[in-house]
Amino acid sequence: MEEKSFILSEREKLVIRLRFGFEDNEKMSFRKIGQKIGATPGQVRQIQFKALDKIKKKFNQPSKPREHYLY
Repeated sequence: MEEKSFILSEREKLVIRLRFGFEDNEKMSFRKIGQKIGATPGQVRQIQFKALDKIKKKFNQPSKPREHYLY
């Protein structure tokens, strides 16, 4: 189950998909994404940074104790 803290906004999801080519295997520049979503390149960069930070925090969280796997 996803935690609420990990859920990306629709805008963050779109920026990540476009920036890294998940839509059509073509990576887009901040400028082109900005034109598409009505934002400046700087705003797109900030959206990307926030989304990647959420993802990084999710995967750097300590997981549940794994002692039960040892026995």
